[in-house]
Amino acid sequence: MDPEQQPIEEQQEEESESSDAESDEAGRDTDVSDSWGALPSTTQQMLEQLDAVASKHARRGDQAVANAEWQQAVHHFTSALKCTRDAQQEAALLSRRSQALCNMCKHIRSIPARTSERRALYGHDPTHLAQLALKDAEKAAQATPTCAELYVHQGTALFLLERYSDAESAYLEGLALQPAHKTLQDGLQQVQEVLAEQEKEQQQLLAEVRRTGVAAAATTAAAAASSGAADAEKQAGASSAAGRAAAAAAAAAAAAGGSSSSPSRAYAEGPGSTEAAAAAAAAGGSAAKRQRRLTLSADTADDCECILCLKLLYEPVTTPCGHTFCKGCFARSMDHGNRCPMCRTVLHVSRELPVSITLQNILARAYPQEYAARAAEIAGAAAAEAAAAAAAGGVERLSLPLFVMSTLLPGETMALNIFEPRYRLMVRRAMEGNRRLGMATVGRSGPDGLDELAVEAEITDCQLQPDGRYYLEMVGRRRIKITSTRDLDGYRVAAAELFKDTTPQPAAAAAAADAPAGENAADVTDGVSNTVSNNNDSLQELAESAVAAADGLLDRVRGVLASRRVGPGQIRELFDRIGNRPPVSDAEAVSWWASRLLLLLVPSNSEGWLRRELLALTDTRERLELLRSKLRERSEGAGITACTIM
Repeated sequence: MDPEQQPIEEQQEEESESSDAESDEAGRDTDVSDSWGALPSTTQQMLEQLDAVASKHARRGDQAVANAEWQQAVHHFTSALKCTRDAQQEAALLSRRSQALCNMCKHIRSIPARTSERRALYGHDPTHLAQLALKDAEKAAQATPTCAELYVHQGTALFLLERYSDAESAYLEGLALQPAHKTLQDGLQQVQEVLAEQEKEQQQLLAEVRRTGVAAAATTAAAAASSGAADAEKQAGASSAAGRAAAAAAAAAAAAGGSSSSPSRAYAEGPGSTEAAAAAAAAGGSAAKRQRRLTLSADTADDCECILCLKLLYEPVTTPCGHTFCKGCFARSMDHGNRCPMCRTVLHVSRELPVSITLQNILARAYPQEYAARAAEIAGAAAAEAAAAAAAGGVERLSLPLFVMSTLLPGETMALNIFEPRYRLMVRRAMEGNRRLGMATVGRSGPDGLDELAVEAEITDCQLQPDGRYYLEMVGRRRIKITSTRDLDGYRVAAAELFKDTTPQPAAAAAAADAPAGENAADVTDGVSNTVSNNNDSLQELAESAVAAADGLLDRVRGVLASRRVGPGQIRELFDRIGNRPPVSDAEAVSWWASRLLLLLVPSNSEGWLRRELLALTDTRERLELLRSKLRERSEGAGITACTIM
């Protein structure tokens, strides 16, 4: 069901359930007022009545906890908190509500994505529930700081917020008060296992990134060594022993500079004499510490180095969680997972984060020669990666979260109301990252019960509503082909490949390659050049004919809307959904523009399969021919009314 068409009753139910999880200031007091009965005649009676109502809701909350009805438990504990007057009792109720909120968060995270795709969920996202639980636990701890049980809830909430180091500290504080507390011991063991696993993953990631970086830099180092040796030989003279020693020293220094992964790797401050180089080589080739230009002190040197490659930051990029890496190092780390290499925070960002320009300028001015050497090293690594990508077929792979509802065409816009907890969490993470997510549908052709064809969409506008929902405006960007999916906190994350229109084979090159022996390849190339030009012209002519068919259909739509006295605002809204017409020279863009127009005017029972067919086509010519036929059929046929249009 489209979230924009969600019934009012369900929205009211969502708002009611969401408010139950808020703090006691934001909770409703319906149950409290219903429990009064007759109005008390004295202040003492009123206080006694309040205590009775608080006790009643506390008992109901405990019963709901026993029955694993976490939403009801939170509601009753909130009602009890409004009536309690004792600080110790308030702390106990906050502790029990914190426990219920933590259990509700765990329950939502444990629901498989496939299950929740068939039945919508309502309420807060898991992160918000964990934040409320932590707030309750901290408030209760202020009232009763010697209660070890409160540190259980603090540690659990911090664990759910993925603040594992803070969770470990909370468990240790609780064990300091009560060393034999079994729940605290189990929680501490769990968080330490996660920290150990993260440390292991981080070390594996560091090793892999450094291995790929060193392998890519090896070619550059070898080239630099050869070039340095040749220059030194030319300068000193081939017959000079000093020249030969200097060349060897230059080669050794270049090789060490290109392949070392130590943070104290040496770089030459400036062009030195060949005699000094030879003397350094004779003395054992000890590397000099890199010399900085005055602006930064030695204490800040480590802060200027990438934790992944242990070298000076080059083209520094900063993640939403605040950690900085080399642009290339971060891109390689994202090939192995979507968590920060430093703190393991979930990141829904692209491999290509924008470079921090100010930090880059500071580094380039503080360490000019080292930064130049890093630039040469990265250039060699980029060439090696480009060669590897070409050998692998040039397929671009990406990882992105999935919103399972419907797909978009490239350039198509859509507005969504996000109300499910799992998707609220997903949107929040996407907004902290690159604002991209995948739009997919349930199907049988792809992995894990999804259609293999999906679309990468960009969030162009995101508005947080007072009840916690997100209002999104999105536009389709690129087609993708899903290869696999995994569950992450209740929603799906897909590994996918870009799905593009096929590029026609260069006819001239193909004919030249297939030319018989003895025949001049240049003559064959000249012979087919006219065919290539004609093919391009025919594709553009096909795009022009599709645009003409679309204009004919639009003229008929305008006539129908004018006869029905549809307002100009509604007409403009319709044309905004289609978008501006691209130039006919861009045949693929024309095909997607015409596709958006056609899908607005076809019957709803055929819209789904036609959308799937258009997305599956990889031949621009074939798509344009299909669109031209369908557009002419719609413009000449019957069945276009104001109702079907709007």
